[in-house]
Amino acid sequence: ELFKSIFDVINAIVEVYLGSVIKPFLTLHEQFYSKMNSTLRQLLDDHKVPQWFTANFITYARTVLVVPTVLLLSWGHTVLPSLLVLLVDFGDFLDGVVARYWVDMKKKKEEEGVSKDSKSPSPLGSDDDSYEVVMTGSPQTIISWTMNGRKKAYGGFVDAVCDKAYVVPCWLCLMSTVGTSSHLRILQYITLWCLILAE
Repeated sequence: ELFKSIFDVINAIVEVYLGSVIKPFLTLHEQFYSKMNSTLRQLLDDHKVPQWFTANFITYARTVLVVPTVLLLSWGHTVLPSLLVLLVDFGDFLDGVVARYWVDMKKKKEEEGVSKDSKSPSPLGSDDDSYEVVMTGSPQTIISWTMNGRKKAYGGFVDAVCDKAYVVPCWLCLMSTVGTSSHLRILQYITLWCLILAE
């Protein structure tokens, strides 16, 4: 009964904190990222994006930045690693925008291909399905739902693993910077371990 009362009080405090402090920032965060999303998408639409500039390329490129970030942290730098962390966070956002861009481009190409195929007349007014095979040189293929789901899940999996491959070494490196004061040191260790485990 005592533990239930304690947990109820903690829950009430957390709810007030989330509602009064965090919620306004979430609204601003949503507005900012929505605007940034539309701006980046407009840039991608206006300029020809090279084929190699994919979401996976951005993900792998930002993961490689763990090496200079950890080195700079271990050498006692603060500004440059902070800028690298912000760059990696921006890359995490950008790879989602780029992934959606390429999905839309693929759909657009498929729709254009279908409309071109539908405009070509069949010989002697024939409605035979085999005519499509003759005209295109190959039968139409449909990706299975399973394969489509695996591709989407794989992209998310790679993104999550690369996030952890960047963040966890940074947190571990920061543990070496914990101060010597006993109470503060324990609090910093607990905080860093919670952040590592949360990843």
